[in-house]
Amino acid sequence: LHQGDAWWWMRGVGWGGRKGRGHAVRLLQRDLEEIGVRYRADGNDTLLSVLLARLGLLLKEQDKLDEAEPLLRRSLKVKECTLGPDHQNTLHSVHNLGLLLNKQGKLDQAKSLFRRTFAVKECTLGPYHQSTLTSVNNLAELLMARGEAMHSRGWGSAHLGPTTQTR
Repeated sequence: LHQGDAWWWMRGVGWGGRKGRGHAVRLLQRDLEEIGVRYRADGNDTLLSVLLARLGLLLKEQDKLDEAEPLLRRSLKVKECTLGPDHQNTLHSVHNLGLLLNKQGKLDQAKSLFRRTFAVKECTLGPYHQSTLTSVNNLAELLMARGEAMHSRGWGSAHLGPTTQTR
């Protein structure tokens, strides 16, 4: 399977502003239709998950959140089946879906995904890895927006690192 025009467009040219993003969306949709015909029954194709995610993220950037959500969910499902639930690429998809759900105001669902991402990254990468800290930051921002405190859930100082006191 060759990688379609949209893939090369994204890697070489970038989005190029609104016009470029619109062109990339059309290319991605075309590539997805082509791949979807070939792999309709399988559902475990890595290229398919990448194209779904890229199109979903482009639509999110264009504030087409309701169109983006099913694409990001399907991309995540394919990655979970192909790579496993704890793979870093799968967690990246979990993170992206959490950001979308947060933007949509689906805070309980977003919180669940942010907690999942944080828990796995803390175990696999350690509590002070940059990716783990990004995950805990996203969770903290969501909880603060909801008026919840991280320390009341057993989070917080252990994940923030050592503090220095001044007199």
